[in-house]
Amino acid sequence: MWPDDRLTKLLGIDHPIIQAPMARSSTPSLAAAVGNAGGMGSIAAAMLTPDGLRAEMAAARQATNGPLNINFFVHQQPQLDEGKTATATALLKPFYDELGLGDVPEVKATNFPFDETMAEVVLALGPKVASFHFGLPEEKLVKRLKDAGILVLSSATTVREAKF
Repeated sequence: MWPDDRLTKLLGIDHPIIQAPMARSSTPSLAAAVGNAGGMGSIAAAMLTPDGLRAEMAAARQATNGPLNINFFVHQQPQLDEGKTATATALLKPFYDELGLGDVPEVKATNFPFDETMAEVVLALGPKVASFHFGLPEEKLVKRLKDAGILVLSSATTVREAKF
């Protein structure tokens, strides 16, 4: 059907479609539906804890036998600045009060880097693909994935990343 089927053969899919792994928007059922339709479903792991990733993969695998991709952001965790946090909280408080929203939420990490811990989880889950946005993780982590037979893909979001 497609003039060049190397990608579909490599990924084990019927159609050259990889579902976008949209953090907090895509779901295991969407990944499964894409897999069942012959594309590659994706689990967006950037905002998942290790337990959350395990749960999402289990749910997707329960609904499809198709290959799955697990996607991560590659970034440095921002360092919290207590002074800036206090200033922001003070600025937001009147709006929260006016709208009856309760206390301004505590500032905390909402996305998690691909590190040794997440590498262990991915190795245990054994997806067909691990993909990355905003760069690549440490070379030793990429090597571990490849050595385990996991294909590694990356998206370039800037010219600098494409040249990297």
